[in-house]
Amino acid sequence: MIMQLSKQIFILFQIITYPYSVFSEHDWDIIQSEIQKEMLQNMGLSKFPPKISKSHISLKTFEKANEIYEKSLQQTKELQKINEALNQRPSYLRTHEQAVLKPKTIASGIRRTHHHQMISKDFKYLKFDMNIENRFPTLTESALLAMDIKLHSSDASVEVCQVLTFNPGGKDDLIYLDKEFLNGMTDSTVSSKSLSISPAVQHWVQHPEANNGIKLVCYNCTFIAIGDLDVRVTRVELYEKRSKRSALTVPLDMEINTLCKHGPHREERCCRHSMEIDLVNITGFDFILHPKTVDAFFCHGRCPHRFNPKNDHSLFQSMMHIKTRNLPFEERIPRPCCAASTLQPLDILHASEDDETSLKVTKWKDVIVTECACT
Repeated sequence: MIMQLSKQIFILFQIITYPYSVFSEHDWDIIQSEIQKEMLQNMGLSKFPPKISKSHISLKTFEKANEIYEKSLQQTKELQKINEALNQRPSYLRTHEQAVLKPKTIASGIRRTHHHQMISKDFKYLKFDMNIENRFPTLTESALLAMDIKLHSSDASVEVCQVLTFNPGGKDDLIYLDKEFLNGMTDSTVSSKSLSISPAVQHWVQHPEANNGIKLVCYNCTFIAIGDLDVRVTRVELYEKRSKRSALTVPLDMEINTLCKHGPHREERCCRHSMEIDLVNITGFDFILHPKTVDAFFCHGRCPHRFNPKNDHSLFQSMMHIKTRNLPFEERIPRPCCAASTLQPLDILHASEDDETSLKVTKWKDVIVTECACT
């Protein structure tokens, strides 16, 4: 769910900033533990990595990890510019396209445990021929890679990384994109999963020369089949090619609006507000080296009739709200609610969960609110 992670961050932020006396120490520990556990899994982590200690990390390791982190940040900045360009154009100029890309295996291998010769890791390097035209602005809404997996343990997982540099026999330069935990499933189960590589595809559309593919890793499992990559993009027509429309036919309220605007009642309507989070002050997150603070934003405000609807369902609900407003309270349909409609990842440089001498760069999915809508 697109709202799941941003909601967890919002709840955790409110708990931290709310007077501590409202919660008993036991309640606080339970709430914090459950939220942290879910957030860790959304980062692709099964446990808290060790607290970062500069004494354990070599200068060479730090410099290389920081270089990868800067490249990941640059990708996100480009994504922000595209989102801003989309937000400046009326929603009726948006067009949606779909592409199906076939994977090409560049390299693959299987590693086994020393004692039992059980499969501990199945990995593949895949590349895709990008046939998506780069007409600015083009936003990759989703890029999902489907696969069938056979489990060899009840403690299995599958992850995908963007390859910045492929180093045969050495350590690749990777950005960790997505991970699925397959805990609780029985041995020999065949499971179908889809992993998101949207940030990588977004970068490749803009910079085809940077397309070095992805690395897929199956821990305690093997790949049975790798499906096609299903990509969905949104473009904006810079000029109205279809019938000319009067500005009156598309009210300003129907345009995509993200930032809160000044003026009569504008700040009361659904829009994006700042929500600064200090990661240093959140217990357990001292394994993150960068960033220390982040503005994750949140959506808040009223949803008047036809104001920034997410979809046609929102319009129907708004219409039914007006139609039922004079009925008894229990029969009334509420207004649409202001909620995050588009989220983007947060780039983090952090300690590895299995090696205190190693650093990783991960795109933490769905952390930053970029767009609000009434839904």
